[in-house]
Amino acid sequence: METKAMQSPRGTRELEKWTVEQLKKFGYDVTEPHKPEKEKIGRFSSSLSRSRQRVFEIAMCNEFHFFCTFTQDEKLRDRFDLGEFRKDFAMLVRNLNRNRAEGEKIKYLLIPEKHKNGAWHMHGLLMGLTVADLRPFTLDEKLPERIREKLRKGEKIFDWSAYRTRFGYFTCTEIQSSVGCAKYITKYITKDMEKDVREAGQHLFFASQGLKHREPIVTKCFDKCPITDWDFSNKYVMTKDIEMPRPENGTEKSS
Repeated sequence: METKAMQSPRGTRELEKWTVEQLKKFGYDVTEPHKPEKEKIGRFSSSLSRSRQRVFEIAMCNEFHFFCTFTQDEKLRDRFDLGEFRKDFAMLVRNLNRNRAEGEKIKYLLIPEKHKNGAWHMHGLLMGLTVADLRPFTLDEKLPERIREKLRKGEKIFDWSAYRTRFGYFTCTEIQSSVGCAKYITKYITKDMEKDVREAGQHLFFASQGLKHREPIVTKCFDKCPITDWDFSNKYVMTKDIEMPRPENGTEKSS
């Protein structure tokens, strides 16, 4: 049992070593040893960093077509249950994929976000949705002003009826830059977001099975990294796009 050196409860002149239990018997308020706050913060930052890197990796290694926002209608669902939201969305995708060929299946990368009132929505990337799945919004509809403003500027925004009828409001736009989109979506993983998601007992992001991940091509050790002109860098990750030859297809871009 851990001991602590402090002034003896029996007198003021001598210092003795007392066990935690002994000190409690004399009425001292003794807290159990805990890990330094700096160590906790270090683990916390490391977890955020790994999650951001993982999301960026998945976004870059797969050909997602749409950036989407998924909300929930209180008339259809319990908007405060993130676990049910994730589970029911995964079931919707599985059901829709049953009649789709392997290369045409819907796949996703989603990041949950909590409203100020405690309700959950998600932002994410989708692939596999077709013209038959989506319907473009028009100015003839009753829409939020922020959506109408984008439509006036010529931006194409789509609705997914299979989602909307089961969950609630949905919008998506076509991805113009895979790199820019990958950078953008990692910004949703914040300290506040991690706290909210952990308290809900869920993961920081949800991804379909079978998505591609980075694969090591060549492993080398350097005393100093030979790359200095990174295509993207922040305090968590640095990437460089390199053209790698592939006999069957010519070249392939790798990170």
